Parts: sequence; structure tokens; C-alpha cells
Amino acid sequence: MTSAPSNVAAEAMDHAEDAVRQAGPVLKWLARLGFVSKGLVYIVVGVLATQAALGSGGPTTDTRCARSCTSRSDGRCSPSPARDCSVSHCGG
Repeated sequence: MTSAPSNVAAEAMDHAEDAVRQAGPVLKWLARLGFVSKGLVYIVVGVLATQAALGSGGPTTDTRCARSCTSRSDGRCSPSPARDCSVSHCGG
């Protein structure tokens, strides 16, 4: 007993619609969580950029050494030989 292709397609469509109905609330929740996360990232970047622009963030947001310091393996930065940037300006 074989079923017609249209019956198979209709049955597959019904199963797909049921799956969407069941997963809908979870997907909506995950989408909202993603939007909130993205918003928090924008807020953090905005705060850090504002601190760097105003010079109120301390040595870690100092713009003088941002391009002249090279990252070391221990997470700190050291001055680039091409620039006059003391290690204290680069966070240690």
C-alpha cells in the first residue's frame, strides 16, 4: 500500500507545523535572550568608549598606548619599540 505524494507532503507539512507550535515559545524566549545580550554588549562597549574618550577609565582605557603597546602572553602589554610609551601607561 503506497500513499500518494500529495498525502506524504500534507502529512509532512502537518508534522512540521506541529513542531513549530511546540518549539515556538522556546524559540521566542531564546530570541529575546539574544536581543537582551546584544543590547548589553552595546551598553558595555558604549561605556568603555565613553570612558576612553573622557579619559576617566584609568590606564586600561588610556588612548595614548592603545596602538603602541603589543600584547604579551601573560595578558599585559609592553611598549612597542617604535613609540615612546612607558610600561606604566600600558597597564604595567
